[in-house]
Amino acid sequence: MLRRAGRRRLTERKVRAATRVGAAIVDLAQISSERYDETGARQSMREDAMFVNQICTHGVVTCSPGTSAIEIARILRDRHVGDVVVVDDSDGRPRPVGLVTDRDLVVKVMARNADPELFTAADLAAEAPEMALDCEFAFDAICRMRAKGVRRLPVVDSKGYLVGLLSADDVARFLAGELSELARVAPRQIQREEATFAALSAG
Repeated sequence: MLRRAGRRRLTERKVRAATRVGAAIVDLAQISSERYDETGARQSMREDAMFVNQICTHGVVTCSPGTSAIEIARILRDRHVGDVVVVDDSDGRPRPVGLVTDRDLVVKVMARNADPELFTAADLAAEAPEMALDCEFAFDAICRMRAKGVRRLPVVDSKGYLVGLLSADDVARFLAGELSELARVAPRQIQREEATFAALSAG
């Protein structure tokens, strides 16, 4: 009798261990290929993939190439932002041609003790900015930001018109959301284990 009871307890422990391992494997597979919406419905990662247009900032502060450095400083102060997108709107819609940040003002004007009235946005944004398409996957744009060493990407549509700005802050909010999805795995795994144990006990 003791031997039978011991074998039964050993078998139950093996079942529990196998159940935990199996549940963990299933959860890892699901987190890499599926997501759940607020109602608990499954969604394909491909179908639910985030695009740049969904995570970027759309209320972009802009200026013309001829805007003076002192005026850009006032814009940054009044709009509470750290950058402005330089645009050419000669055809009626804004096309990004540069990007000026507060650091550009510090390094290129203030640190040189230069007259800010003598510098324009075109002078401060000498290089064409790296840009992102509104329809590309968010992670592709994030990888390019890392590869290029930039904190901001003007976002354009298929015709090159400005539709937004993807910043490091936008990326941080997006990744925080992704991590919160991962944090939901543990509660689901516990619920699944409890349901499995209940079924085994009932059987």
